[in-house]
Amino acid sequence: MNNRRAEVQIKYNNVDITKSLQDDLMSFSYNDNGTGKADDVSIMLDDKDGNWSGAWMPEDGAKLDIDIVLYNWLKESTARRIKCGTFYVDGLNYDGPPDVITFKALSYDLAGGLKNEEKSKAWEKISLSQIAKRIATANGLKLIFEIDDIRYDRIDQTQQSDVAFLAQLVEKEGGNLKITSDTIVVYDDRRFESIKPVRKIERGVSDVKSYGFTHNTLDAAYAKCTVTYYDSSAKKTYTGTFSAPGNKKGPTLKLQQRVESNAEAQRLAKNELRKRNKEASKAQFVLFGDPDIVQGVTIEVIGYRKFDGTYFVESVTQNVAGSGGFTTTVNMRKVLNY
Repeated sequence: MNNRRAEVQIKYNNVDITKSLQDDLMSFSYNDNGTGKADDVSIMLDDKDGNWSGAWMPEDGAKLDIDIVLYNWLKESTARRIKCGTFYVDGLNYDGPPDVITFKALSYDLAGGLKNEEKSKAWEKISLSQIAKRIATANGLKLIFEIDDIRYDRIDQTQQSDVAFLAQLVEKEGGNLKITSDTIVVYDDRRFESIKPVRKIERGVSDVKSYGFTHNTLDAAYAKCTVTYYDSSAKKTYTGTFSAPGNKKGPTLKLQQRVESNAEAQRLAKNELRKRNKEASKAQFVLFGDPDIVQGVTIEVIGYRKFDGTYFVESVTQNVAGSGGFTTTVNMRKVLNY
């Protein structure tokens, strides 16, 4: 019988360094992140021979193409590949004794200034998708845009990095932004909430190593949201209200924000209510490694009493131990259905 094991395969600037890593790898983690974040990896290496703090030390900005290969994991005599993607080295830690090097990498090249370079710019007569496309192109990235488009007469980027500015716009319009493998992805998690769960996590049946649930009512669990804005130049008051289906006991979120119509106020009320209420009910599971769980899918939780239900996966961490062990940490929130 063949042993189950996980192997991390890495190309460093297009050169395969997998064999060089194997004897020194202590742990590897791949974070498949959600809203407003880039995917990232962390690689911890035993540096007893001094190679990784010497001649082999990775350079800033070096490109890493990374896969996890699972041998005999779900079935005997099989190999399952998880394509983590392309990453760029952005830092390292050197600790001891004993000597250990941990280097980290992001799913886009920081040299492009997407995250670190603050800018001020007026965007006029332009849509959200056009802003996203221009920012992606200027930073050498591809774009996937999958939310309803919005057009602006004028919107100001004031001392903000491109990624912070775009993430702010996307969030205001009820969308989500992530960066993975040199690609900006703009999507609406409401569409994913309605898709059939990829699996069940059932108490006493599933391979659960640990679990935790939280329920929070601080700036969350609102019953409705109202948006009000008085336009002094037009001498008009714009209002919008949205109520969460099935929640009549919670408080009302009251906002005064600039809008240009009742329709915009209504849209903002719904988006802000969703944004706050996403924080109300969350869960984390550490599982025997599961290659099918990725950020953006849903999971049905069973057997945890009032915490049962369908959850949206906000982030996933795939962990590989130096011994070949493999675990999956899943961070989720309950779906909202509105």
